[in-house]
Amino acid sequence: MLLLSTTTFRHRSATMPVARRTTRLVWLVALANGMNVVWMAVLGDWFDQRHLLSMATWGGHHRLVLATAVCALIAHAVLAALTLGFTEAPKELMTLTILACLLATAAMLGVLALAAPLIIIGIFVGVVGWMLG
Repeated sequence: MLLLSTTTFRHRSATMPVARRTTRLVWLVALANGMNVVWMAVLGDWFDQRHLLSMATWGGHHRLVLATAVCALIAHAVLAALTLGFTEAPKELMTLTILACLLATAAMLGVLALAAPLIIIGIFVGVVGWMLG
C-alpha cells in the first residue's frame, strides 16, 4: 500500500534528485532527534529537577519536548519511506522534510545549548594542548 501511494504521488508531481550532502544532513538530524527522544524518555524527569539542566527541557517541560521530538521522528520515518531515503522527492515532500528537520531542531535546542559550551571548551583545550605540546 505504501508503494502504491508513493507511486501515485510521484506521478502527480515531478521528482528531483536530492544532493548527497543534503541527504546526509537530513539523516544526521533524524538520528540526533532519535537520540533526543531516548534522552527525554529516560532522563527527562531528572533534567526537570535540576535547575541548570532544565534548560534542556524548555524550563522543565520534558513531556512537551518528548512529544515534539516524537512527532518529528514519525515525520522523518514517513518521509524517508516516501522519498526513497531522502534521495529524490517532489518539492512538496522536500518542504515537509525541511519542516520535520526544523521541528526536530526545535526539540533539540535545549540540549544543544547545554552542549555548545562543552564543545567549545573541548576545542579550546585541544588547541592549547596542541600548541603547547
